[in-house]
Amino acid sequence: MDPLIEGYRRFRADIWPAERARYEALANWGQSPEAMVIACSDSRVDPQTVFGAVPGELFVVRNVAALVPPYSPDPGHHGTSAALEFGVKVLKVARLVVLGHGQCGGVKAMAYGAPPQAHDFIASWVEIGKPAVLAAGDKPEGRLERIEAEVVRLSLANLMTFPWIAQAVAANRLALQGYWFDVHTGVLAAVGPDPSAPSQLELPQHVGGPGDHRQEDIVGARLGQADGVVVPPRRLQAVGAAQQQAAAEVAAVTEDPEHRGAALELAGLRDGVLHVHQH
Repeated sequence: MDPLIEGYRRFRADIWPAERARYEALANWGQSPEAMVIACSDSRVDPQTVFGAVPGELFVVRNVAALVPPYSPDPGHHGTSAALEFGVKVLKVARLVVLGHGQCGGVKAMAYGAPPQAHDFIASWVEIGKPAVLAAGDKPEGRLERIEAEVVRLSLANLMTFPWIAQAVAANRLALQGYWFDVHTGVLAAVGPDPSAPSQLELPQHVGGPGDHRQEDIVGARLGQADGVVVPPRRLQAVGAAQQQAAAEVAAVTEDPEHRGAALELAGLRDGVLHVHQH
């Protein structure tokens, strides 16, 4: 049996009944994500899973190594830049998140060259990351992890070459954030734009136990982050007010108790009051 079709059947049987109200609200009112995530295509690092998000909360573009190329509005094909333009100028997301990760194959291609069987596109693509490789230095110990962190910083810097991103940041309409995810430990580390300066990112509070603190200290030190406060994955609160209002309206007319309960949860209704997140 096709595992994708089997997965779809599980979705319809186990997930869809509880999530139906959410999808109906998104279909009726459109998407209004609070955050856009630029992530790697690596199958182990799914932004929706890492951030505990649900459909409608994140606008995501994924590519090899989570690279953001510099602003270059020419006739070429620019998938990542097109997604950024849509996210920032059309959806008007409130923040851009660059999500790097450990054991990144794209970073290995930057450091050691593209795989011999994949030179048509990968070799030229990872050339974007050359400044990150140089910034990481030649010290062998932890070099790949340093490059991974520097790639996040490079992508954050390249985001600011887009004039409409720079303008939105200057007007405090848009925030930029960088993170690095450790596939082995499941720990998320904040990566600031400058490894020698304190982080300017607004980070969620730590919600783990003492063991998590020890692990975070180890990972933060390994990344060389004076700026990198390390936090475990935490759900991004990103349901738009329009989606919440739509879900409240669905809840008001449905007769199915489970369907209505799911709609109320999506809408943020507690004690009969609609609690709308302000962004």
